[in-house]
Order: sequence, then C-alpha cells, then structure tokens
Amino acid sequence: MANPFTRALTAQGSSNRLIGFVRNWDRLEQVIIRVYRSAKADEIDDQEWHEVHAILSVELPDWSSELAPHWQGTLIGGQPTAISPFEALIGAAHARDFIGNRQAMRTLPAAREALNKAIVNAGDCRI
Repeated sequence: MANPFTRALTAQGSSNRLIGFVRNWDRLEQVIIRVYRSAKADEIDDQEWHEVHAILSVELPDWSSELAPHWQGTLIGGQPTAISPFEALIGAAHARDFIGNRQAMRTLPAAREALNKAIVNAGDCRI
C-alpha cells in the first residue's frame, strides 16, 4: 500500500476484502498523481488506468454504502464534499483526464480520509 497511514491501519488486521479494495484504490491514486505531476499520460499510465478503473468500477458499488458516512464528513478544497469522491474520480474515462486536473488532486484527500475512517470504523484495527 502506498499511503503510510492506511498501511499502518490495515497492518493491524483488516479483512482481505478491504485490503483488496484499498490496494486497488492506491493504484488509482498513484496514476492520478503521476499524470498530474508529469502533465502527461503515456501508454503505461493509460493501461494502468484502464486496468484499475475496470476493477474499481465493479468493486465500488459494493462499498458505496459503507463509505458514504465517511466521505460525507470530508472537505474538498475547503468545502463540504457534495458527491462521492470515489465516484467523482472513477468517473474519468482516461488517464489523460488528470492532466492539469486540480479538482482531482483536491478530491483525493477526501477519498483517502473516508477509506481510513472506514478501516477504523470496521473495528479491524486499533489506533
């Protein structure tokens, strides 16, 4: 897992189902950040985006109700989050959609905060 806080939380005994979702979300997050920072999306970025997008598009509906109470208390750009940050980010069709996309970069922390809260709330770990 890429995020150190999430890695510490899940290391304390999270379910395989949850760990799988978080690992896939980490992949998506890495693609978004890499494309945004480099201001380009190459073939590898596109391939990675399509792979993880396909997986998360199937997995997210199973997680929506569990994640909703957690993202609803987050902020995006200092404003209350009005829609699921997960759906907002998965809504992009291509990796290139993140070139210069500051809104996506503002949305990532809300999704990560919701994931971390869901992990803690699941009772799978103690902090």
